[in-house]
Amino acid sequence: MMQQNIYDNPEFFQMYKNLRESRITYNDFIEQPAIRGLLPVLQDLNVLDLGCGFGEMANYMIDNHVSQVTGVDISEKMLAMARKRPEIRYIQGSMEEIEFRTSCCFIK
Repeated sequence: MMQQNIYDNPEFFQMYKNLRESRITYNDFIEQPAIRGLLPVLQDLNVLDLGCGFGEMANYMIDNHVSQVTGVDISEKMLAMARKRPEIRYIQGSMEEIEFRTSCCFIK
């Protein structure tokens, strides 16, 4: 059973995209700085970004020298925006249903 995915609704997606592109959001001023401040040194880590959205955190991870980053998001529209860098692996699926075993992934 696929989980809720309001982000692929064209009207909702466009409003969300416009908001995020404004760069004047709580995510930009509070959430992302707080999360980044809690991260360890990222160099040489393998990272899983659940709910990766437009891939902003995945890009940050690559810029900070992780070995590998995999982004997972339920929304094909979000992933279409995220897929800009070939060194980031993106998987469409719900975080509740995706399984990872060692370096491989499986979606139930």
